[in-house]
Formats: sequence, C-alpha cells, structure tokens
Amino acid sequence: SGGRRRGGRGGRGWPGGRGSPLAKELPPHLLPSRCTQCGAVFGNLAAKTRHQRACVGSRRVRLKLTGVSRPPARPTAASLPASAYLAAHAGRVEPAPAGAEAEEEVEEEVEEESLGCFCGTERHLPSSSMTFNGVWVSCDDCGRWCHGECAGVDDSAQAEDLETYVCRPCAEAKATASSEQIVVLDGEEQLAQQSSAHELEPPPLEPPPPTHADGERAEGGVPEASEVGDGLPLFGPEARRLQAERERELELEREREREKKEQRKAQRAEAAAEAKRDEEAEKARRAAAAATEGAEQRERKLREEEILRAVAERSKLKRKGPPPGPAPKQKNSAASSSAEPPRAYWERMAVARTADAIRQNFQAESGIELPPIDDDAAQPRPLPPAVLPPPQPAALPHAIPLPQPSVPRADLPCAVPLPPQSSVPPADLPCAVPLPAQQSAEMAHAAAYYQQAAQWQHAQWQAHHQAQQQAQQVHQAQAGFAQSPSTPGCGRIATWHLVPEKMEQHAHRAGFAPQPHPAYLPPQPGAAAYQQALTQRALEVQQLRRVSEAAQAAQAREAQVKREATAWAMQQLEEQARRDKARRDEQMRQEQVRREELARREQAQREEMARREEQARREELARREELAREAFARDAVQAKREAAAREAVRILVPTFQQMPLP
Repeated sequence: SGGRRRGGRGGRGWPGGRGSPLAKELPPHLLPSRCTQCGAVFGNLAAKTRHQRACVGSRRVRLKLTGVSRPPARPTAASLPASAYLAAHAGRVEPAPAGAEAEEEVEEEVEEESLGCFCGTERHLPSSSMTFNGVWVSCDDCGRWCHGECAGVDDSAQAEDLETYVCRPCAEAKATASSEQIVVLDGEEQLAQQSSAHELEPPPLEPPPPTHADGERAEGGVPEASEVGDGLPLFGPEARRLQAERERELELEREREREKKEQRKAQRAEAAAEAKRDEEAEKARRAAAAATEGAEQRERKLREEEILRAVAERSKLKRKGPPPGPAPKQKNSAASSSAEPPRAYWERMAVARTADAIRQNFQAESGIELPPIDDDAAQPRPLPPAVLPPPQPAALPHAIPLPQPSVPRADLPCAVPLPPQSSVPPADLPCAVPLPAQQSAEMAHAAAYYQQAAQWQHAQWQAHHQAQQQAQQVHQAQAGFAQSPSTPGCGRIATWHLVPEKMEQHAHRAGFAPQPHPAYLPPQPGAAAYQQALTQRALEVQQLRRVSEAAQAAQAREAQVKREATAWAMQQLEEQARRDKARRDEQMRQEQVRREELARREQAQREEMARREEQARREELARREELAREAFARDAVQAKREAAAREAVRILVPTFQQMPLP
C-alpha cells in the first residue's frame, strides 16, 4: 500500500513550496476520541500525541518483561508526504482532489490503511509466497490490523493475553514527535506550494552525514523519502532490500526453529528407541532366566522324586517267603545217607548279598552316590530251608500200632540208627528272612509233642522189657534151664528161641502178654524214615531259630544302611537347596546392579536432555535480546535520521518561502 496521504489520521503534512503553512482542524471522521492508555479525550491529534509520549515507555517495558521481542523495522507509511516532496523536486505537479472526491479518497485510504499491516506486504493472500500464521493484532492507536508475526505474536493464545498493542509507526511517532503544531494543508494550498516549489527550486543543500548501512549519499544530493519521517522507505531499492533482508531473517529464524524441533524430535525418538531396546533386552533376559530356572526346578523336582521313590520302595519292600526246598525223602537209612549233602543245598539256595551290594544297587537305581560301607560287617544272607508242614494227629507216635510179639531174630538191630552228622546244616549260614511267629509257634509245639511221645514210648518199651525178663526168669526157674554166662543177652534170646511154647505159656499164666523191646522187634516198613523225619524236624526247628536270629540281625543292619542312605540323600538335597539359594541370591544381586546401572543411565540421559533444553532456551533468549538490541539500535539511528530530516526541512522551507517567484 502507498504512503499515508496528507490529512490522514495521525499523519503529518509538510509543504512542498515556499508558502507559509496554515493550521487547520482535522475532519470529524479523523478526530481521535480518547487515549488508549488513560482514556483522556483530546480535540486534535497533536494534543493526543503530546499526551501519549509518556505512555510509550510502558509498552516497551511490558514487551521486555514478557519476553516478546519487538518486531524488526518494516516498510511503513512515512510521516512526511513523499509524493509532494518528490514532485516539488522532480519538476512535476501532483494535482490534489477537492470536495467530495477528496473525502471519498480519504475514507477509502483510511479503510485501506486500517486493514493493511505496516509491513506493506500481503502475505495473508493465497498468491503470496511468504508465510502467515493467520493471527491478526489491532493497534489501539490507529486501528490498523497487523500480522501476528510482525507484532511479535506467535499464536492466538498469546494474542488473547495481549491487553494493549501499539503498532511500530504509532510508537515511533509518539517517541520522535516534536512540540511543533501539526500542520494540515488542504488540496489547493498543496497545489500552490507544489507549483511554487517547482518554479523556484533552490540549490541543493549539504545533506546530513550517512547513517544507514547502504553507504554514503551522493554528494550534492537531496534527502530521499527513506530519510524523511520514520526512515523506512515505501518503494525503491531500499524498500526491496529491507524486505528481502526481513524475509531472509524470517526464513533463517524458521529454519533454526525447524532444526531445533527436528533435534528435539530426534532426541526423543532416540531416547524412546533406547528405552524400547532396553525393555526388549530386559524381557528377553527375564524369559531366559525364567526358562533356565524352570528347567533347573523341574530337574531338581525329578531328582527329588526319584530319591523319595527309591527310599519308599526300600522302606515298603516286604520279603517274600523262601522258595520251597526239596521234600524229605521217605526212604530207608541207606538212601537217606546217600542224599545230597545239606551244605551244598544251603550254598546253592543262599543269595549272598552284602551291604556293599545293597549300596551298589541303590546307587544304580537312584543315581545317588552313597559312601562306601565297612566290608567287615558284610555277611552272606542265605535263604531258609524248606519248612515241613505241621504234624497231623494220624502221624503222631502214639497212633502207630505196636508190633505183635513174635520170635526175635538174631539179625535184629540193637537201636534205630541216627542220621549222619552231615545232615545238620552248618551254623555259619544264617538266614536273612525271619519266619512268621505263628509258624515258629507251631514248630515248637510239634517238637514238644514229639518229645513227649518219644518219652512215653520209651517208658512202654522199658515196661515190656522188664515183664519179659520176669517171665524168662520164672520160666527158667520152673523148667531148670540156665542162662549161658558168656552171652547174657543172646543166651536168653537163644533160650527163647529154643522153647518158645513154654515161654508163652508161662507168660500167659502170669496174667499179661509181654511186649518186647523195640530193639528186639523186627524192622517195620517206614519206621526208619519216620524216625529220621522226627530227628530232621528237631534239627530244622533249631536251625530255624538260629536263622531267625540271623535274619533279625541282617534286617537291623539293612535298616541301618537304609537310614544312612536316607540321611545322606537328605544331606545332598539340603546342599543342593543351599546351592540353588546362593545362585538365586547372586542372580538377584546382579539384577539389582543392572537396575541401578539402568537407572543411572536414564538419569544421565534426562540430565543431558534438560541441559540441552536449558542451553537452547538460553540461546533463544540471547537471540531475542540481540534482536531487541538491534531493533533499539535501528530505532535510535532512525530517530537521528528523522531529526536530521526535520532540521533540513526546517531550514529549507523558510528559504523556499523567501525566494521570489519568477
């Protein structure tokens, strides 16, 4: 948009010719109503401007305290009408509109200026290549709507928090306005001054020294429009250069912001990725530890179950009865004497299992290594011999019918032969399995009964023998026979055989039937086998007693071995439990150390991120302060330029007025 014309709100007109300026009141639609700071009402803009000089510092102080940097200088409307000044020196006259046309133009200009930013660009349009955040801020003095970026406001929330705002042209006008009366010229006076200035153009004066960064002004030149008013050009190379610089600054600032955002985003992404990697590694490590611990627990449980099963089997094992041995042969003494020796039978039926064999078998079955046992305590453990069934009543001695008296023979044996000594089992072959109590009692009862029967039979035999001797003596006394002294027993037997009829007759006369002694009885079928069975049964009872005692001792030794094995197994389990507990404690300690290390790393990362953010914030504050200092420096330079321009105009205007017209 173009510069502010003469007669505009807040504008300041300067004559283009040598005529004296005339003071005139502002139009009603341009009359300011009140001050935005205190609310005071003034009749003209000059009084309001002088009043608001004291209110400018408060706005700058508030911007400095809130951290909002002052926007850089932008091209804006000049306080001095550049068109009239240039027209006066360029030799052309710019006609000024009059009447309703002038009022309409002024209204359009006011409306246009109230809707346009002081930067002079249209960045809010779609065709503009410059960025715009969509935030507008209204000036409390002139009512102009400015871009949020130009006003130093980044977002709508910050704009809502902003209580009052004075645009840059109004603030600079308040700061640099002098105490002179504002002169407003109408269109005719402007035209007359422009004509006089065109006709009587004075020689150029010495311009003020250069104060801007573009270099020195051409010698003998006149002040440009950029050095008049607020010092910001509206057009020309200087305006384009300033606009390009501002755009470059904005682009660099946006680029720095984007880089900072990208850096923060990359840091957050890196921290998140590292945290995710640590979490995945932690999960994998925990899964591996759980799998290892589960396998160890299963293996330990299986081992404990095997040990307990083996111990239970050993404790619940019951000995079965011994295998049936060979039945006693019912033969004569000759056949019995030729039978297999009992020691060979005992050795063949015995199972020699020592304590060391028990230890080896238990170790092979359970997989637990047991300590060796003293071999001196190891003894063979034979099985017991075959046990005969208890005697029946029909087999008792008293039930056997005694033989009838008969003629004795000379070849009658003197006594029943006893079994050979080899039939007695050896005493060094104990039995490891005790007999049941009931069976042992039956054996003892049968032995006692057999002994009583043998005593009764022996008494009967003695009575028969005595009766026979008495009968023989009576018979000899009556018959007159004498016993041969050479063979005492055989003589009687021979006498008996000589006169059997007389002996029997005398015996019957005596009133009893003599019963011969068993030694004189002829051999009966089965008598020798029966006697041998009785003797064998008595020997077996004694042997069973010894075997039972040996079996009890062996069982006690086996129980002791079992207790020792169980104690050793429990000791091994306790040792394994202690090792497992030590391993778990070590794993927990390592886990604690790892967690502490991870916490230290996370704390270091957080501190590093906080340090970087603090450094970035400090750099941003330093950059804003630098921009503010540059802006204030530009303001000071601009104020000097304005003062020099006003001084030049003050000197030139009277000179132009005093020069006569041609």
